Amino acid sequence: MAATAPLRDCQAWKDAGLPLSTPSNEACRLFDATLTQYVKWTNDQSLGGIEGCLSKLKAADPTFALGHAIANGLILIGTGRSVRLDKELDLAVKTMVEISKAQPLTQRERLHVSAVETFAKGNLPKACELWEQILQDYPTDMLALKFSHDAYFYLGYQEQMRDSVARIYPFWTPDIPLSSYVKGMYSFGLMETNFYDRAEKLAKEALSVNPTDAWSAHTIAHIHEMKAEVRDGLEFMQRSETHWKGSDMLACHNYWHWALYLIEEGEYEAALTIYDDHILPSLQLSGAMLDVVDSCSMLYRLQMEGPAPGPGTARLRVPALRLPSSWPEASEPGHCCPFSQFPRLLGVRASGSESCWHLPFPRPTCPAGLARVAPGHLSLGATSVSQLPGISEGGFSQQCHAVLSREPGGGCPSPEGYEGLWPTTGVPDSSPLSPRLSRAKPVPTVGPGSVGMRPGQDWLFPGALGRLPRGDEM
Repeated sequence: MAATAPLRDCQAWKDAGLPLSTPSNEACRLFDATLTQYVKWTNDQSLGGIEGCLSKLKAADPTFALGHAIANGLILIGTGRSVRLDKELDLAVKTMVEISKAQPLTQRERLHVSAVETFAKGNLPKACELWEQILQDYPTDMLALKFSHDAYFYLGYQEQMRDSVARIYPFWTPDIPLSSYVKGMYSFGLMETNFYDRAEKLAKEALSVNPTDAWSAHTIAHIHEMKAEVRDGLEFMQRSETHWKGSDMLACHNYWHWALYLIEEGEYEAALTIYDDHILPSLQLSGAMLDVVDSCSMLYRLQMEGPAPGPGTARLRVPALRLPSSWPEASEPGHCCPFSQFPRLLGVRASGSESCWHLPFPRPTCPAGLARVAPGHLSLGATSVSQLPGISEGGFSQQCHAVLSREPGGGCPSPEGYEGLWPTTGVPDSSPLSPRLSRAKPVPTVGPGSVGMRPGQDWLFPGALGRLPRGDEM
């Protein structure tokens, strides 16, 4: 278990090569506290939680530009609010920009402010470019790394998510605070690009340093799913629960993965128990968009499974009150992240709220930047809602076929939101896609030829600055 590092003051940040433009040691420590909790997916109540730290940070130095940047960035990365619909957030972003212009800042800090402003305008790819500029000169800037990692995730840019961490990985020596969490981030990118064995090795290394690293545990849950190791996945979630359940910002999602294993085993009542005991309470407590996504996608999966009538199956319909009261606004241009939009649409369907079911995915009115999400990610998300009621009749299989038949390099939809739909799409056994969609025919595990690599081939990826570290170099 890694020792908890002391929160860094002005001099400590300067010594780390990441000076902060504030005279307040308290503001610097609170910035560190906020960043640490974000990386750990945990509201540490001993620190006052993220909201408490941000409140005290602004009081310690109201003109601390990077303090405003992290506060606004965290709201935006949650995808539940946007400057188009939220005047308070719009004002906060404008205030951040004004403060940055009124004082001398380092170039690194100005890029951070510009990246958050760009993100707020909906141009996630450009925001990622700005964070990457920071990482070129400051590879240990965790805020730039984490914001870009999460933004790549939303965009469906799997290779960029992997390579972004690969480029800076050698610079993160064990003495740097939060270095083990970089292992977890790197492992997730490797998993998303089918390097399951190397991803698992790195995630386990991260967990050996910090067993409470919920993101690394999440990566291992994915790996067991992708390799169709259902029993191993169940055992891992049960064994590791005590470590990650305290990460309140990710525990709900890890329980969601646990429930997916149970659904795979046909243990619907057990899956519903996890929903009732963990997923729904988390949503009711936090109201976070990620928890909304988990709730909607879990219950719609259970509806699609169609378990035989019996105890608990009446719970498969989601009461409308469990969805955000501002649901109609969620289809406006300010809310068009495919990752969260699609499950919310499924939630409306599951709730029986047919009034919004005709609304199309708002692709034509998305901000220009969001039109450049990975093509497969957006293509699947852009399926009009009117098509989904006929999902079991096979109408959706044509859309799935189009997405999965894209040429390599076109981008893939994140499996988080869509993989549970494949078995119900009505793709016939004669289809060449059938082995990729059927539970009975899992995707082959990693090995020579499975991802187009020759044995012993160097790890060379588009966009990576040089060769990625091999397993014995991690």
